Amino acid sequence: MAGHSKWANIQHRKGRQDVKRGKIFTRVIKEITVAARLGGPDPGTGGARRLVGKASPGRPPPVGVTAGNDPLCDEGELYAQRVIDGGGQARVRRWDDMWHGFVGMTKEVPQAEEALQWACDRLGEFLRDTAV
Repeated sequence: MAGHSKWANIQHRKGRQDVKRGKIFTRVIKEITVAARLGGPDPGTGGARRLVGKASPGRPPPVGVTAGNDPLCDEGELYAQRVIDGGGQARVRRWDDMWHGFVGMTKEVPQAEEALQWACDRLGEFLRDTAV
């Protein structure tokens, strides 16, 4: 039965799926960055409106955790503000003494656990509000 491994078939299929997902993710991240930087004076036009439309129908609002020592924190907060200005909902909170990627360090950094709990609480609020 050489060449007929189920695992090999799954592995090849998953690899192709991951490439497709990666391309979609990259495109959406670029749209978010452009909308946050170049949205113009009216957030109801251009990229911000399209992003709000994608995020709104039955999906949880964006929840952002930013770090004060992160070079990208302003972009995350600006994106959240643009979503709010465009008529959507967004939540963002900054941890001033933290750095980029601190949320993934829950064993080393106590504030990471606090940040994750805060984000989960915000998503929980959305789920309770939308529950039937």
